[in-house]
Amino acid sequence: MMWFLSLNKKIIYLFFLLLFISVNALAQPEEEFRKFKSLAPKADVILTKYNNRINLTVESDNLVVIYKTKEEILYSGTNVSDFNERSISFSKFYKLKNYSAYTLAVNGNKYKKIPVKEFNESSISNGSVFHDDEVKLNFVLPQIEKGSKSVIESEYEIMEPHMLPVLSVSPYIDYFNVEFSLVYDKNITVAIDTLHMEGLQVNHQITEKGNSIQHSWQFNSPKKYTYENSVPDAEFISPQVIIRVKSYINNGIKVKVLEDLQDLSTWYCSLISKSSENSEIFKKLTDSIVSDCNTEIEKASKIYYWVQKNIRYIAFEDGYAGFIPQKASLVYQDRYGDCKGMANLLFNLLQSQNIDASLCWVGTRDLPYKYTEFPSPIVDNHMIVALKVDSKYLFLDATHPNLIFGVPSPFIQGKEALINNPECTEYFIENVPIVEPEINTLYDSCYISLKNNIVYGEGFVRLTGYTRMEFVDGWRQKNYKFLQKYCREFLLKGNNKFMLDTVWIENEENINQPLYIKYKFKIPDYYILNDQEYYVNLNLEKISMSSKINKERNVPIIFNYKNCEIHIVALDMESFNLENKLPEDVTYNNSFFYFENKYKVSNKQIIRYQKNINNSMMLTTDEFQYFNKLLELMQDSYQKQITLKNEIK
Repeated sequence: MMWFLSLNKKIIYLFFLLLFISVNALAQPEEEFRKFKSLAPKADVILTKYNNRINLTVESDNLVVIYKTKEEILYSGTNVSDFNERSISFSKFYKLKNYSAYTLAVNGNKYKKIPVKEFNESSISNGSVFHDDEVKLNFVLPQIEKGSKSVIESEYEIMEPHMLPVLSVSPYIDYFNVEFSLVYDKNITVAIDTLHMEGLQVNHQITEKGNSIQHSWQFNSPKKYTYENSVPDAEFISPQVIIRVKSYINNGIKVKVLEDLQDLSTWYCSLISKSSENSEIFKKLTDSIVSDCNTEIEKASKIYYWVQKNIRYIAFEDGYAGFIPQKASLVYQDRYGDCKGMANLLFNLLQSQNIDASLCWVGTRDLPYKYTEFPSPIVDNHMIVALKVDSKYLFLDATHPNLIFGVPSPFIQGKEALINNPECTEYFIENVPIVEPEINTLYDSCYISLKNNIVYGEGFVRLTGYTRMEFVDGWRQKNYKFLQKYCREFLLKGNNKFMLDTVWIENEENINQPLYIKYKFKIPDYYILNDQEYYVNLNLEKISMSSKINKERNVPIIFNYKNCEIHIVALDMESFNLENKLPEDVTYNNSFFYFENKYKVSNKQIIRYQKNINNSMMLTTDEFQYFNKLLELMQDSYQKQITLKNEIK
């Protein structure tokens, strides 16, 4: 993977593998340094040249795909010591044919080439992947210092023509002299699309030479984007050229690859057919699971929860095994599987009960692509089951241990899903629904009293939907000490002296029900006493204006899901009189956010009611103003106090 992308996992994807560039070793170091430093004065590293090339030919009755990459990096800052460790990645689909890496160290008025001599191979793995066939060649670039350059190049043979890499460059680095190129025989038909090239002065040239056609895209761009928190993945903003082989002529016969969605569906069906089984082998098992069910939806729910509870999710990526589901019988036997294996088992169990279900491909929200725009495997990275109920589909993903039946995984909301019927004779495109904010609710109500400079309180919390799921994910399988700390941070009120005395959690195992939290707490030194008057702020949950979006930010903000929060504080007025008017009620409403903060007196209590709704999944730069306006209003509202008078008994 590209070294500058590997620094941040949030912007790593297959088609960002290895962004490379050609080198001009004859340039004078001082002159070159001044030139690029003037173009990118704040940069520590500058991508000074960058070539990314795909060659398509028909040889010996096969479509041959060669992918070449070359990069040149200038180290222009003082903080460059951490950039010497690099790697080149490859896999069974991306067969590495040639590679090299070297440093161009400053030696007077010229560069001295210092090759990398040692490459160490290692497997790529992480906590969520049981096996990954991707391999790294790790190496250390020698003498990386201010003014030096590095050159890395690779050549691959792409073993599966359905899976061409996307030509792209990271938006989070200053880059110059970029060239994407495609060369293909005239007997090959391709589809070419570009993304996020707007605003770039792109020189697109098309040339023909003999039996081949060449496309070239050349452009420069100082870094436009700064990596921020809660950003979408780089594919949402990076310049890209997306190439898809539609078909080719072999010995006078047309061979289709990916002309349209039907071809993609047919190819996927050819892969899942390799793991097909007779679902009747599971009939005895599913009969026992659904023995007390009366309706089809009850049966589907029971089967879903059985898979969720009894099969452990472990990712498995190994060539075609990353695309072909493991046989359902093996997943059942081993009691673990990746998303495809678990989906295949769930599908077969539902089929054994004659329930209308289908395997379904879908991309997570990390990917910006749609099947209707790009009928290609770049669109998806996940497999689930689509359950047809009347004329609608429920999307079932049993890989998450706390996901409620019938609710889509939060990371596929709003995405297009490719559904094949069980016989693989038809396909359908359906949009995964976005769960409404009222489903994902945090309701927190507490009753407080004042005594001896301490706020005493007891409260009740109800969590539903993704809010419930996220809370349980944070502490499941942790010890009691961690749970105490976790609950204190979650329930924190007033100030940092907040003390959580006791806490009870109910329904943590019953994911079909809301999660309930009951708690008691104390907050010392929270209210102010001055000349027999007591000043109390009932806004126990506050925000900081540091949450305000910086006006220099130029990348969108993503939210995991829409949600609703309700916070109620009831203050015991038995020993007090209200000295002044209650703070004015505040309401703010637009298509993205809703906020209200209201006060009333009832039954010798002052009650503050606050409701926040986030109705956005992604906030664009044009919409930041609405978020900042909301924060300003909230901040002003949160500063309002009430004044009480009487002796605290």
